[in-house]
Amino acid sequence: MEELARAKINLYLHVTGKRPNGYHTLCSLVMFADMGDRVSLAPAEQFALTATGPFAPAIQQIPRHENIIDKAAHALATACGRPLDFAITLEKNLPVGSGIGGGSADAAAVIRLMLRFWGVTPDDVPDFDALLLSLGADVPMCFYSRTLHAGGVGEDVTCLPDQPSFYAVLIYPDTTVSTADIFRQYSANTLKAAPIDTAHLNTLKTADDVITFLQDTDNHLASASTALYPQITEALAIAGDQAGVLLHRMSGSGSCCFALCRTQGDAVAAAQAIKEAYPSWWVQTCLLG
Repeated sequence: MEELARAKINLYLHVTGKRPNGYHTLCSLVMFADMGDRVSLAPAEQFALTATGPFAPAIQQIPRHENIIDKAAHALATACGRPLDFAITLEKNLPVGSGIGGGSADAAAVIRLMLRFWGVTPDDVPDFDALLLSLGADVPMCFYSRTLHAGGVGEDVTCLPDQPSFYAVLIYPDTTVSTADIFRQYSANTLKAAPIDTAHLNTLKTADDVITFLQDTDNHLASASTALYPQITEALAIAGDQAGVLLHRMSGSGSCCFALCRTQGDAVAAAQAIKEAYPSWWVQTCLLG
């Protein structure tokens, strides 16, 4: 059994407040790519997790009890009263700490696999939504892995099935960032907007509609991120210089940036130019939505 843990792209991200427990509330339009990590599950007498792929070394350095896949497997098994009678193999294709949901998408994929393996549904799992959120703010949206609007701290998910698709370039400027450091750098005094009305999002039927809407949005964490990590500024600059790019922005709270393109050819040409300028960077084309 195998699942694609799709890369998550925050087309915009507005920080809307801060709860007494210290967690920031936000709203975001999120799309998922047709590429990402691959997670497979096979029956086994004893639970095991094996990492392969280009970014496997970063996963292998994480202590087992801190690995989000391990946490997800144990949490769901406990909630379902089931043994961990399988092994997981992770093909780690997405860079770690890049803000495109790699770890959260992996955890969500493991949960989808476990549900299939055991023949159960989310409705069969007590407090399933709370379980997802307990693993991380991005895990609920990554579980659905489709175009959606996210609110709250990430748990308030509204799927948006009629949104158009985009060809895109993903750019990771070889820089792992700390989400905690970025939020510490971010000042709550810079709040810019109230949560977006999701009913309005349902009216966006064409690519031009979405781009026009996004021009009035932002990533509120971008200024904090670029202050700490100048490589992100470089990535944004070169993305914006490419022909055929409709919008370029930082995704989430990580270092990965994206460029939405009008055509697949524009995306391929932009990716090639960026790779030539920065050969050590991870640069990929994909289809979002």
